[in-house]
Amino acid sequence: EEHIVRYLTKIAQPQFPEYTEKDKSYYDKDLCLIPEDVIGFIKDTQPRKYETLAIQYGAAVDIKIIERVSDEVRKRKTLDVFRGKVIDRGQTLDLVYFKPTHTKTPEHQEAYLKNRLTIIRQLKYSKKNENSIDIVLFLNGLPVVTLELKNSLTGQYLHHAIKQYIEDRDPREPLLEFKRCLVHFAVSTEKVSMCTELKGKSTYFLPFNKALVNHDDSDYATSYLWKDILRKDSLLDLIQNYINLQVNKEKFYDNQTKNLKEKVKPVLIFPRFHQRRAVQNLLEAVRKDGVGNKYLIQHSAGSGKSNTISWLAHRLSDFYQHPDDE
Repeated sequence: EEHIVRYLTKIAQPQFPEYTEKDKSYYDKDLCLIPEDVIGFIKDTQPRKYETLAIQYGAAVDIKIIERVSDEVRKRKTLDVFRGKVIDRGQTLDLVYFKPTHTKTPEHQEAYLKNRLTIIRQLKYSKKNENSIDIVLFLNGLPVVTLELKNSLTGQYLHHAIKQYIEDRDPREPLLEFKRCLVHFAVSTEKVSMCTELKGKSTYFLPFNKALVNHDDSDYATSYLWKDILRKDSLLDLIQNYINLQVNKEKFYDNQTKNLKEKVKPVLIFPRFHQRRAVQNLLEAVRKDGVGNKYLIQHSAGSGKSNTISWLAHRLSDFYQHPDDE
């Protein structure tokens, strides 16, 4: 835990840290966010909108904005609020600025740099008990990632982290309800698994490993998670371009009516490591070699080929080989 936090707050970018560590007291359990970060981000990036709301709300402007944002996240959930914005008293508020695909809009790049990534250790998220989550990551005040960590040196392994999510994490808690946090990582010193929906004993974790056996000569075998996936550019890229809500339709037999019926089930899709790696490698190949070349991607059965193809097509649609050129 200490190792991951130190890397993200001090080592990854020593001069301009990507993450700020904050005490758990900054988290508001009722509103399920960090009020200071939400207001700070809006004031930094949209001062005129904040000033307009301050004229209307007066001294209560901060709490009114916070309550509005919290209510919108509760109703629409995190991903939709990030992508669809929040309207308050006629002001359209952005809760995140994604990285521009080219350099012709310097004001967008400036806003992107003002995104606030915060890390809280041992977050006590519940008003009903003293349970705490090892690490929670926030983007501009909104929780987006949780991590439960286990160290083999103390006799704890990946299955212990998964068991903790399944048995000790109530999905009815505001922080843990479906579509609030975008992904939950179970992390050991050897392996990583992830899921996007906690639902008690029905919770299903998928492997999120770099290889059949993860390895790093100079760090924990699972260091790719914090050295790559959780870095600022990667996390914001995932939220902008990869994570999506997919609606699946399933047919089932109704014993009462004796007929087939259709059930609609929303699923929050988060790319597995090999899917994101395939897309990123192909984008880098296009950046380096240009278009028209042929590549072979090895994808085993049931490993998400369709989504990999879809993500690649989506990313290529606004991809600049030379983003700095006119």
